[in-house]
Amino acid sequence: MRKRAFAMVLIGVLMAVSLGTLAACGGSAGSSASASSSAASSSAAQATEFAFFSVVIPEGYEQPQPDKYYVSSKDGGALSVSVHNTTADELLAVELKDEDYARGDDVQAGDFTWKVAHSDKWNQTYYIADWENGSVEVSVKGVSDDSVVKGFLSTLKPAEDAYHKWQQAS
Repeated sequence: MRKRAFAMVLIGVLMAVSLGTLAACGGSAGSSASASSSAASSSAAQATEFAFFSVVIPEGYEQPQPDKYYVSSKDGGALSVSVHNTTADELLAVELKDEDYARGDDVQAGDFTWKVAHSDKWNQTYYIADWENGSVEVSVKGVSDDSVVKGFLSTLKPAEDAYHKWQQAS
């Protein structure tokens, strides 16, 4: 059963990568507000539309490649989004198989309850939530401002008929 679940996740990730559906968002919100108020300003900022979701890109972040779904900042922080055809619990179990990751407390942000896996060694956190008939995963690496992460998670919304579009792309 574990091998099958892992194989399903691996196949889904490989399909997503090969189709360019791994998503990571970033860019400038165009505001002069400080980083500490970025979560508050993000709700008023314009969401960036992607094939399967929309999200407000945090202030100080940019999307370095227009065809990729990730964002990064000058200080090395990065946020990325990927869609999977497995449940959040199954995906979390895969992430926690790596002994460098530990289970964190769930986080409520936006329309989702996010399951959390964190690694101090890699300075990386995965936020995973059930999403339509699969799951969505936000990878956060090198971002120390919790308001940036919370603002990003709070503004992430599936596009209209996102799962159907994702299935057609797969």
